[in-house]
Amino acid sequence: MRALQAHTPGQPFQLRHEMARHIEGFASGDGKHVPEEASVEVLEVRKDFLLMAFVRVTPKGYRPCQGEADRSREVYALFIRKKDDGTQSLAFARDDFDVSETRLFQSKWAQVVFPGDAAPVPVFEVHYQHEATCGEMEGSSWRR
Repeated sequence: MRALQAHTPGQPFQLRHEMARHIEGFASGDGKHVPEEASVEVLEVRKDFLLMAFVRVTPKGYRPCQGEADRSREVYALFIRKKDDGTQSLAFARDDFDVSETRLFQSKWAQVVFPGDAAPVPVFEVHYQHEATCGEMEGSSWRR
């Protein structure tokens, strides 16, 4: 997390290489679909301590509102994954969570809420006010 946040916002860096330094087997696993060079934005999910983070990855050369190229921007989850053998490891993926939703990063604010009525279940909500760009529809919240 600190390694990602250490980079200048909007400045591409060697993202795939950086993640491979911290996650074993990244280059041949989750990292196959991560752009070689990209900039990142991070939204932390905390409750007393860091639980996970959403990371919007913007590939080098990205230009907004350019049709298909606009879809090359992705949101990944940085989290602890439990392997089949019971061990845990750090993961950076978009498949384990439904994190294709990039609109929460197009907001001036985003707030993580842990609903009191769902205390025994690991559920949280991300509230945001989407600022529509490129003719997109507006949205307001996302629940995991």
